[in-house]
Amino acid sequence: MPRQYSSKTLDLMARFIDAQFTHTQMGSLFLNVSIPNNFDFGPNKLARGLNVIKGLWRSEEGVHAEILDALFNEAVNRRPKAFEADEWNSPDQLAISLQRALRADGYEMVEGKIVPADALEFELAAEISLLEGRLQEYGMQDVIKTLDQAHQNFVDGHFEACNAMLRTSLESTLKHAAVRTAGGESDIPMTNPAYGLTPADVRKYLRQGFFTQDETDFVKEFYGYASTEGSHPGLSNESESRLRRLMIVAVIQYCLEKLESQHP
Repeated sequence: MPRQYSSKTLDLMARFIDAQFTHTQMGSLFLNVSIPNNFDFGPNKLARGLNVIKGLWRSEEGVHAEILDALFNEAVNRRPKAFEADEWNSPDQLAISLQRALRADGYEMVEGKIVPADALEFELAAEISLLEGRLQEYGMQDVIKTLDQAHQNFVDGHFEACNAMLRTSLESTLKHAAVRTAGGESDIPMTNPAYGLTPADVRKYLRQGFFTQDETDFVKEFYGYASTEGSHPGLSNESESRLRRLMIVAVIQYCLEKLESQHP
């Protein structure tokens, strides 16, 4: 099955090819994977790469999806040292961002090939695309924006900022659910009106009918986990941030399912 890439991953691949290949080397790369001639044009290397990738990605019914996969594999396979580090050189930062973006899409790089990561993350990458559509339907533009910022921070290696945006995404989702359930923000009791509606006020209101007791206990414990900073014992900052993303997106999806069942 053809792989699915986010727009950020596609952009990073175009920039990676621009940085790592000359015009002549790009010609060899594109010829090797049979890029259609009408896709290969542009006044500079970046424009050429973007036009090729966009052309393959936007092809009707995904007829060029396998060529896009082949292009990704070949570009990575031809520049393995960009992703490696030794005692003399550090890995290329653009290459590392591309690697993180692929990981966020549900893929790993193994011996110069891009392969699906664990099944959970692979399925979640597709789920996030559907989730954004549902958030759009409920008017939760702020949640879409902070999830997008979390993704970009993860790709850029800003893991604490990624965690903060994930936490904000969860808080915003819960607030939207509470406001919709109450019929308006003014109908939600506030601990201190001078400070406005707080996340604690929202969680307290939701346990009065939106969540069951078990769900309330889970959200309370999970929110404590989502609110901590830094990495947990035995986990790198990147791994910990990646796991938070998996978990928080799942909780947001669950909240939307609850909201839809109670307020269709």
